[in-house]
Amino acid sequence: MDEPSSQASDELTAILRHALPEAWRHAVEATLTPEGFVFRFRDADGHQHALDARPRDLVPTALLTGEALGYSYTIVDPAIDDAAVLDGYRAVLTALAARESDLLPWLDPTAPGDGPSSAAPVSAQAARSLPDEHPAPPELAAIARAALPEAWRHAVEVTLSPGGFILRFRDAAGHQHALDARKLPLVPAALVSGGALGYSYTLVDPALEEAAVLDGYRATLTALASREDELLPWLTLPPGDDTPQDHASAPPNDPLLQQAAPELVAIVQAALPEEWRRELAVVWTDSGLRVRLLDPQGARCALDIREVREGVPALVSGHALAFSYLSLDGEAEDVDRINSYRTLLGGLAAREGDILPWLRPSDAGPATDEDARRRTTQEFSDLLTNLLPSNWRADLSAVIIDDGFTLGFRDETGLRHQLEARHLKSGLPALVRGEQLGFSYRKIDPALDESVMVQRYRDVLQGFRAHEGQLVASVQGTA
Repeated sequence: MDEPSSQASDELTAILRHALPEAWRHAVEATLTPEGFVFRFRDADGHQHALDARPRDLVPTALLTGEALGYSYTIVDPAIDDAAVLDGYRAVLTALAARESDLLPWLDPTAPGDGPSSAAPVSAQAARSLPDEHPAPPELAAIARAALPEAWRHAVEVTLSPGGFILRFRDAAGHQHALDARKLPLVPAALVSGGALGYSYTLVDPALEEAAVLDGYRATLTALASREDELLPWLTLPPGDDTPQDHASAPPNDPLLQQAAPELVAIVQAALPEEWRRELAVVWTDSGLRVRLLDPQGARCALDIREVREGVPALVSGHALAFSYLSLDGEAEDVDRINSYRTLLGGLAAREGDILPWLRPSDAGPATDEDARRRTTQEFSDLLTNLLPSNWRADLSAVIIDDGFTLGFRDETGLRHQLEARHLKSGLPALVRGEQLGFSYRKIDPALDESVMVQRYRDVLQGFRAHEGQLVASVQGTA
């Protein structure tokens, strides 16, 4: 006799559907049973499949076992060869087990005979707030919000969940969306993979067509992955803490607890207008500098200064540093407000030469003559100058970093350019590859026409490659 069953919620069905490979996402249907759920679908050839999950003590022959559930399958189409689909089933069930904490709230807790079986999330708000979720720190929420296109920045909510975070929002048409990031081992079917996190999505609005939003999801998740080093410190809250919101600005591995040297604070303060200096705090981070302050309207914000990196957005770019901001109070970002940030960050970028020698771990003490020497040497500058065309040598600034160097300058028209060299083991893309270094460029002036400049950059970087030995020796000599 068949077990009593009922239609699963759209949210649970979306999670299950997402675990399937593209070729198996046909006629997807999920039903709840008194103990768990059954998940049916067809493959591209029209064959029917059925997977299921129940409490693990009820599934002694489970193909895969999670913490609470046992996952198995039933061959319902006699034309299917068990051996041919077993690996595929195992991959899908592994993906489901990795999201077991997301599945459990939607399973029917009603014992047989106690009433109708129905989708029963933990609370009426479970679709927006599952168990073990807590409000994310404002810094994390600001980073996540900044990764969204403008049309998707409605009702943005970021919550911490075990192993990562969930980003929920609505688009301009009011459709609900949910993206998430968790530790890589927990996301076997990530849409985007970072160094430590896997980034994925769940279709929570049945009116959405997956194909129509997939590219947008991928772009947003790629933007998040590019800032993974900023996300990671905010993902751990004290175990057993019932009020994680109290730790919004100080998670246990917070990189922002290292106060900057007084000299650096003075440089930053002098670059800020008087009305932007309230509650000013300047702290070192692993990747640069964070400036916290109140704006003239009293809203909290944070300015971020770090080495220019591929794919990481910046409102203002200097020769070696990128300057951006985080709106910690989530206020509207109209054109006037963005322009005010641009002016503010432009003032800091003008002091880039003063800031650079101080971007170092705080436990190493204030900058020394050796640190300043690491920026460049006269011999190294002379070598780079001679490798550039004569009309590309204005405002030349070279900065030596751990695995290479960056070179900023202006051409005869005043446009800004940046070339760089990184050790090949860094894995970064290169326009010209040498034996040890990869040479590339970074577009930092919006007025540049890349289609025109790429070949010119390539010609110049070929000259850099011809002198690779001297460049490597110079970099090592100043390390």
